[in-house]
Amino acid sequence: MKIKLGVLESDITLLNRFSTALATKFSDKLEVYSFSNLEKALSSVESTRIDVLLASLDYEISSDMLPKTCGFAYMVDSKDIKSIREEHAICRFQKIDLIYKDILSVFSEKESIVAGENGFWGNCKLIMFTGLGGTGASTAAAACALNFAARGKRVLYLNLEKYGSADVFFNGEGQFTMSDIVYSIKSRKSNLSLKLESSVKHDNRGVYYFSRPNLVLDFLELKTEDLKLLINTLKASAQYDYIIVDKDFGLSEDDFAICDMVQEIIMVADGAEISNLKLIRVFEALKIIDQEKDHPLTKKIKLLYNRFSNKTGQIIENEDITGIGGIPRFEHANTQQIITQISGMAVFNLLV
Repeated sequence: MKIKLGVLESDITLLNRFSTALATKFSDKLEVYSFSNLEKALSSVESTRIDVLLASLDYEISSDMLPKTCGFAYMVDSKDIKSIREEHAICRFQKIDLIYKDILSVFSEKESIVAGENGFWGNCKLIMFTGLGGTGASTAAAACALNFAARGKRVLYLNLEKYGSADVFFNGEGQFTMSDIVYSIKSRKSNLSLKLESSVKHDNRGVYYFSRPNLVLDFLELKTEDLKLLINTLKASAQYDYIIVDKDFGLSEDDFAICDMVQEIIMVADGAEISNLKLIRVFEALKIIDQEKDHPLTKKIKLLYNRFSNKTGQIIENEDITGIGGIPRFEHANTQQIITQISGMAVFNLLV
């Protein structure tokens, strides 16, 4: 389905350049209509059933003048302006890809289709990284995402930690954050799939991700059913080969619901005596819980040692726990240097 986009601009030269750029770059996604006359534009919105109308500030327009199914935004000259005249604002002097994402965001608020559990899954695989705290699970997850991207895979790093932040590891352009996604999920008023497409950022090394929420409390509003909807919608989009889920470890029913959705669970440990003791106790508890489940979680778990030292660390000798290798400790290196070094390790080739 193509989005019908109307562009209303009094400067004919600017109108042609702007419309042509969008129509050429996104010929498979946008059907662009150009206008310089307000009355003609409003008439065409009705007759042509335009989905989104963009207008310069030369015109006085409000959403009340348009059909309820038509999204609207003013075109402005600064990225710092998010709204004007109580309407959405889109900066026209930014990269064309970012303009398209802004258009998608406006459109998603008017289109109420939300993908559910019966969507098209494609071949997307989910791998979850977790740990018992302080073992570097997030670092390993980010490095895994970089590894897959370097091998030409379309990979999304999805941080579901309560206090996590993907921005520590990745950097991309865009104005939307996880807070916008939370609002979309909780309100059920927008097309979640389109909101996700408009909000995702792309690191120049190939990894897709969502920026941290504006407030931690925003993310904490998401319940288990909300997270399941988020994951199912991402899978249904068929945009990714892999989704790397970075999540706090827990033994609640809510935690198990998310674990049931992934193909592999990478438990990250450091080999320290206390860490190993905790891990063994957790695994024993999971085996008891698995007796009541049709799809045992313990079968999905693989153990990855991180920051491992032969002097202070010890490998768990347990036939029931599958180990896939270890990552050494890196001294005097920053976060980016560490994940770059780790991403080149062969250990990630053992994952699905």
